[in-house]
Amino acid sequence: MRPNPARRSISRRPDARAESLEPRRLLAAINVLSSLNSSQILGPSNLIEDANKNLFFLATDGTTSQDAGLYQLPAGASSPTLLVSFPNQRGDIGALAFDIEGDLVGLANNGGANNDGFVWELKTGASSINTLASFDHTATGSNAQLDANLVMDSTGDLFGTTQTGGADNGGTVWEIVKNSGLATPLASFPQSVSNQSANGLTIDTNGNLFGTIGRDTSVSGAHGSVWELPKGSSTINVLASFNGTNGDSPNSPLYVDPSGNIFGEANGGGSSINATNTVGDGVIFEIPAGSNSITDLASFTGDNGSGPQQGVIADSTGNLFGTTQSGGSGQGVVFELPKGASAITTLGTFDSTTTGSGPNSLLLDPNSDLLGAAATGGSGGGGTIFKITPGSSSGGAGGPGASSLTGTLTGKLPTSVIAGQKINLNPILTLTDSGSSPVSGPVTIQLFLSTGTTVDANSFFLTLVKQNVKLKPHAHVSHPLKTSSLPVVVPANTYHLVVQVLDPSGNILDVASSSTIKVAASQVDLTGSFSKTPIPHKGGKTSLSFTVTNAGATPADGPLTFNVDTSPNAQPAGAAVASIMTKKINLKNGKSQKFNVVVTLPSGTYFILIDLDPSNSFSDINTDNNVFATSATVTV
Repeated sequence: MRPNPARRSISRRPDARAESLEPRRLLAAINVLSSLNSSQILGPSNLIEDANKNLFFLATDGTTSQDAGLYQLPAGASSPTLLVSFPNQRGDIGALAFDIEGDLVGLANNGGANNDGFVWELKTGASSINTLASFDHTATGSNAQLDANLVMDSTGDLFGTTQTGGADNGGTVWEIVKNSGLATPLASFPQSVSNQSANGLTIDTNGNLFGTIGRDTSVSGAHGSVWELPKGSSTINVLASFNGTNGDSPNSPLYVDPSGNIFGEANGGGSSINATNTVGDGVIFEIPAGSNSITDLASFTGDNGSGPQQGVIADSTGNLFGTTQSGGSGQGVVFELPKGASAITTLGTFDSTTTGSGPNSLLLDPNSDLLGAAATGGSGGGGTIFKITPGSSSGGAGGPGASSLTGTLTGKLPTSVIAGQKINLNPILTLTDSGSSPVSGPVTIQLFLSTGTTVDANSFFLTLVKQNVKLKPHAHVSHPLKTSSLPVVVPANTYHLVVQVLDPSGNILDVASSSTIKVAASQVDLTGSFSKTPIPHKGGKTSLSFTVTNAGATPADGPLTFNVDTSPNAQPAGAAVASIMTKKINLKNGKSQKFNVVVTLPSGTYFILIDLDPSNSFSDINTDNNVFATSATVTV
């Protein structure tokens, strides 16, 4: 079901958060956005962000001994505001997320109709919560797992796990169908599998659910395991178990890539495990699609972090990111494992007095910046909200000193362009050794759009070049930089071209164009219509023929995801998703593309709807015309 178009911009889908992320930038520093005063707020966790860059998190009210709170840190602000308080629920509120309407939802371990906990909702602009559904220990379970536990499918149904209760008191997997007000048990964990230690949840594009089970010597997978609940099944399958050496105590959330490969982290094990079977500093692992074998991709060593605990997230190219609560300088790190790499990169290390300690929540925003929360420390002692941003000061920010390189950026720039359109940018960067010693070695050159003359957290990445330089004092070298289009997500504004250079000594230099480019917002406008009335065949197998048109002024080029829905009234309200598909489109403004796809439809009489680009990855300027229906009902 398509969200209300008026609220679509704040809709969040947990399995699609990284869809439109740009390539990684140079990461140079931890920027503390807010340092919490422990006498007022402490222990931030479960950080999430809306489309307007407002941050939301859960924390303890420092003025009391038992209350929890839901807080907002408005975009650009340094002081959070309390949205709602949970009396006597300290440590019992978690799993903060957005539902399909853009409202905040979460879990409580106490209270509800049966005092076994409940799922709550805070609607946009409201000052009090609603109870969406209550748990029952025997049926749906209790002790809901609070870390990264709520996920949602494309229709808005919520899923989660509990650690106790259910048929064998080993915990459950449950679902709340949108607008039902009822938690339904999907499957129960046997004690012999989980012993009440099931953690987290992840959903793939087909609706299959995945999670982890922690270390417990009383179960067959004593060092932990990874499990799957296939869509429509009531039986939990253990996909793979750890043996200590290849990992110990895995954590959620996992990441399932489009090919079905599963990636995650384990709190212990790996190369740092020793002969006496000391637990080790942890690993990042993969379970290839269709396999029951765990492959260690990289190990933590202490220097690059120790004991990862919050699971991994991924960007659109498959690079993995996460946090450890110790290691590095001793107070934890933010790490990256680039796709295909075997070594973990430390992106930021924490100290208790300034940046905080024990980083937990981590997310990637649309600018490819990392945002997170540190549980303690900072100047106020109550923890911090932080962002890891590109180095932004000319002349060496992020390196050991001022660079001896200076630069100029030349070349004719277009005066105006539209985001997402093809353009012809060919600036030339000239680097000069302005020092008294030769400069020799690799340099990394990145081109950005920026509203100022340096790269900051709101700049947009365009392209990257790596070169080796060998310059004598006062010598210079030129590097042509070329890009053929702007990201579709660039908002309307006036921008400089800014080149950021990482010199052989690790210093950062920003070089800006003297002229500017006026960028107009993307004007993609996708619409469609059926070419002919579908005729279902035996078993519901149906061929759908339809046309997609780009009625906007900006080309639409890339993977287009669309839902095939069934509806009783030819309207999105009340529609159910029958299939989710992705096809490649390359539509210039005013052009159309025909599609023929085969789906299997459920029994019944209904209209068939096509919902184009439900997550709005093309930044469509008019989402009202993205849904189209058959002219008459079909019967399967």
